[in-house]
Amino acid sequence: MIDSSKQPHGPMLRGVRDDASDVQPLSTLDTRAEAIASSTETAVPEAASERPIGPFSRMESVSDVFMRANGANGFVEVQQEGQIIALSDLAAINDWSEHHDASPLDRERLVALGIQATHTLHASHQQEKTMEAASQNTQATARRIGENMPKPDWQMSIDLLKARAPGERASVYIPKAGAEYGGQVLLVTDTHIVQRVGKSTAIAHDLNALENGRPLSDAIDAGQIKPGTHMKFQYGDDRGTGTAIPFNQKRSEEIKAEMTAWAKEHITNAKGRETFLKHVDAATKNMAQSVSKERPQAPQGAPTRAPQRDR
Repeated sequence: MIDSSKQPHGPMLRGVRDDASDVQPLSTLDTRAEAIASSTETAVPEAASERPIGPFSRMESVSDVFMRANGANGFVEVQQEGQIIALSDLAAINDWSEHHDASPLDRERLVALGIQATHTLHASHQQEKTMEAASQNTQATARRIGENMPKPDWQMSIDLLKARAPGERASVYIPKAGAEYGGQVLLVTDTHIVQRVGKSTAIAHDLNALENGRPLSDAIDAGQIKPGTHMKFQYGDDRGTGTAIPFNQKRSEEIKAEMTAWAKEHITNAKGRETFLKHVDAATKNMAQSVSKERPQAPQGAPTRAPQRDR
């Protein structure tokens, strides 16, 4: 039986997790062989997290085993004989796969899910930081850029946030000078793009305060920017810019670059590094394809644009 008192070895190829004080930082992962010597399979700790945990999918090469990405803690999990096991780094995945005679394809799927979980954890941390920045008071030291939305549009944004986070207090803010925001579009109006940056927090970007406001307005009219579109907004002292992000390609490329840099620093054996990077390459390609198919869409029946009003 697995010792359920042991904690996972750490986030998948990443740094310290803020919900587990015993996790080793990234700089010590080169000693993970000793850390997992006694057990490479550990029970998943309970975590009251709001970050996404993916559904289980069946493993083809090992009977009655299922796997999923745990974005709440940043690692991949397998379910076997009713027990959930955390595989928290590449060494744990390789050891488990060899012990259970998993096929190379299933091993690559485990690596891909681990990378996906790690990135979800990292992205959640970044969104939480953005949400904290957006929730600061509007004193003179925190200068905002752009005008407020008309009250009906503001109320519609609040209602959409509450529908996605029942029982939570919803807030919509004007962006700060010098700030950067990332997330999905919640609502588009005649004058603003409303972007969800936290569970119940949104930023209302005034098109007139954006350098590329006119092209963005044209893209909205053409249906290229709509609820569910991933966007990035950056602000200087007086104005900002907005960019639509092709989610699958950008994310997979970022993860591949991060893992390549990590491998160069921490995997000294050339053959081992080459094998690892082959896994990363296959995993990020699969991830890009799967994310493209599952790209979030606006909920059925949800408004895609606020009613037009005279300007």
